[in-house]
Amino acid sequence: MENFIVSARKYRPATFASVVGQRHITETLRNAISRGQLAHAYLFCGPRGVGKTTCARIFAKAINCTDPQTTTGPDGAAGFEACGRCESCRGFDEGRSFNIHELDAASNNSVEDIRNLTDQVRIPPQVGRYSVYIIDEVHMLSAAAFNAFLKTLEEPPAHAVFILATTEKHKIIPTILSRCQTFDFNRIRVADAVGYMKYIAHTEGVTCDEESLNLIARKADGGMRDALSMFDKAVSFCGAELRYKEVATSLNILDYDTYFDTVDTVLVRRGAGALRPGAGAGFLGPDLYGGAGEPSARPACGSQSGYGGAFRCHGAADGALWRPGGALRGGVSVRRHRAAGRSRLAHPHRHQSAAAGRVGAHEAVHARRTRLGRGR
Repeated sequence: MENFIVSARKYRPATFASVVGQRHITETLRNAISRGQLAHAYLFCGPRGVGKTTCARIFAKAINCTDPQTTTGPDGAAGFEACGRCESCRGFDEGRSFNIHELDAASNNSVEDIRNLTDQVRIPPQVGRYSVYIIDEVHMLSAAAFNAFLKTLEEPPAHAVFILATTEKHKIIPTILSRCQTFDFNRIRVADAVGYMKYIAHTEGVTCDEESLNLIARKADGGMRDALSMFDKAVSFCGAELRYKEVATSLNILDYDTYFDTVDTVLVRRGAGALRPGAGAGFLGPDLYGGAGEPSARPACGSQSGYGGAFRCHGAADGALWRPGGALRGGVSVRRHRAAGRSRLAHPHRHQSAAAGRVGAHEAVHARRTRLGRGR
């Protein structure tokens, strides 16, 4: 049986042009290489899974390439890329390069570890021009280790380049920040994540619809690594064809139909039914009443105990919100309420602005009443 490699590792970008969603970073690094304007220290910061370590490795490979190539990326921008054929590039691809050193600061965070790194920095590279030191999770260094690292970071040997990567920039002391060129990585946009997953799905022979990939990309919250991990999980569950309903089930996500059906259930005064098994798509949880599926085992909506009483008290506090026939007070029908909900999903900023205006009006009225109560 062939060893399985997860998509996040198998399809990890190997060139600047293949990096997803970080053009402002890749273009800056490519221009710096082509113009020979390399800094001695870089700080890559941003959320998890957005390409910080990947860009650090690509950059380290490119600056040591003996025959860099000028290529054009998918967006039409030209820049330097490693050739992939010279001895330095082959050593990097095969994992035997002595020019690139990776250090995990989470487990090497003491002054002694920094002292060993300082001694190692003095040794020039055997092949290539630069020795690149990638320090991941650099915010985990102790305060004493940071201070021991200051002098080396400020005035390293000409052959040394430091790339620090972190997800928590605010934990790094200012004296370290001032010695580095800082690059802030963005979260991956949904459209970019969907496009990259389409490429992987096509390569792997997996058929999928747009809704499934959009669901995965939104769930990933801007992390490409998280999106690819969920993509692998969905493929394991669904097989060679990804369908929206099955993907939502595998990721334990409620789709929009479930939300709307639950709201409809509550609006027709069957709020307790939304929490009961067998209530259809509106069911949101386990049998909270402790019954065995029989309606008689649960308190009715009109009772004063259990969840039925909670629904009744909520309605009474709102001043007889409900009317017979499933209509809201003021004549607002269930259909209009559902349409308003869809509008809020489609135009959230518009409704947030309106809500802010209403809050401001209420505050003004409250302030006026307060002044009148004080006799002003």
